[in-house]
Amino acid sequence: MSKTGWKTLAVVCVVLVAAGAAVAQTVEGDPGTEPAGAPAYPDTLGTGAEPAAVGAEPAAVGAEPAAVGAEPAAVGAEPAAVGAEPAAVGTEPYTPPGSPTGTQVRAIREGEEQAVASYALQLRDLEQRINQLKQEVFRSKARLAQLAETVIQGTGSGRSKIKLMHKNDMSGTFQLVKLVYFLDRSPVYNQTDESGELGDLEEISVYESIIAPGDHTISVEIEYRGYGHGIFSYLQGYRFRVNSSHTVTIAGGKEVTIQGIGFEQGDPLTAIEERPTIRFTEQIRDLATGVAGGQ
Repeated sequence: MSKTGWKTLAVVCVVLVAAGAAVAQTVEGDPGTEPAGAPAYPDTLGTGAEPAAVGAEPAAVGAEPAAVGAEPAAVGAEPAAVGAEPAAVGTEPYTPPGSPTGTQVRAIREGEEQAVASYALQLRDLEQRINQLKQEVFRSKARLAQLAETVIQGTGSGRSKIKLMHKNDMSGTFQLVKLVYFLDRSPVYNQTDESGELGDLEEISVYESIIAPGDHTISVEIEYRGYGHGIFSYLQGYRFRVNSSHTVTIAGGKEVTIQGIGFEQGDPLTAIEERPTIRFTEQIRDLATGVAGGQ
């Protein structure tokens, strides 16, 4: 080989060595740089960040639709008129249409009073004893007044008489358990009977006595216990209370018989708590002749 050939070979070797050194320097200066054409495979060794979407469950997968399983509001609903409980339970007292002014009726669930049942029972017993004492005192005063009138005036025109009666025209749905009558705010009759025998009496003689002529007020407190079976069995847990009053003017020489009649107003479609009410009738008789003077 000639000297020129050797020189050319040496230049080629120097160029190759320089190119190799440049490539080595580039690789050592940026070791994390992948070749431009390298495919972007995920890092399976955990040294890099995992793609956010890998393994994520779609938001809607497994989600139950809001309406699935919801029962329609009307499914299973029982018609309001079939065995419906009193709408006015626990509400303010109600005055049935056509009842005497001041008449009040209220339906009360017995369970509402269980928290104070013991205290209420003691209070009721005490009240009943007091009313019985008042009743005895009032009757004694009435007998004294009757004796005085008989001795002083005989059967003259200044003598008047009053008779109070009660009639129970309620159906078996309402069992009479308590009946209280007042004459001019003084108790003249007070009976409580949870057995229901009080309601079996067709007519009750409440009070009879000589009385001064003039205006007199008769007040009544009645309590019924609900009774029913089948779809109406819930009535056994309710009490129905009726309060009313009646004013009468008694002339001298007259006997007035006043009858309070407990009855059910309305028809079968009337709400159960609106049925109990009371009305009063009057019968007037002349004491001297015994002739009826009106009603």
